Amino acid sequence: CLSAPHDLGVTLVPGLLRRLAEVHPGVHVDVRLGTSEAVLKGITVGAVNLALFNDVGASEIPAQDLFSEPLKWLVLNGGRAAKQYPLPLAVAEPGCAWRDAALDALQTADRAYRVAYSSDTSMGQVAAIRADLAVAALPQSLADRDLVEASSHYGLPRLPLTHIRVADDGSELAKAFVAVIAADMRPCPGVAAE
Repeated sequence: CLSAPHDLGVTLVPGLLRRLAEVHPGVHVDVRLGTSEAVLKGITVGAVNLALFNDVGASEIPAQDLFSEPLKWLVLNGGRAAKQYPLPLAVAEPGCAWRDAALDALQTADRAYRVAYSSDTSMGQVAAIRADLAVAALPQSLADRDLVEASSHYGLPRLPLTHIRVADDGSELAKAFVAVIAADMRPCPGVAAE
């Protein structure tokens, strides 16, 4: 059983499962999506064999780093949400590492904010940004023509790196999957660790 947070379940897991099926065609994989917190709990209590997860600090469990990228404050290009007081945020549900990083950074900087939009996936946060309802702390790789990094003149606090990691239960099959995942995993083009 493979467990991953919702965001990785949409972005990374489909390609990884396709590659795993090519390398190990007879193996069936069950997938469970949840918060990063639920994924970590699943591997810790032995409920899953493989955990693909993201976090923003040192891993709480033994895991292999796959890649890292900066979290950035993303806003609608030309939008007004970042000018509002208190700052309107689009965040994931509690238990998300990116949510925790955003709230911690704003609290440490003593920056007033309000949770204006909450979603269980980053796609919900992206929708809120595109509607110019909020700003969100998301991986740099989600920036595009419409979603851009907030200008420094807004004075938003610096955010940490997000780390994509994989942990396994020690079984031979899980270790084989980790080897395939690690060999195929590459950082997003143009994304460099800070």
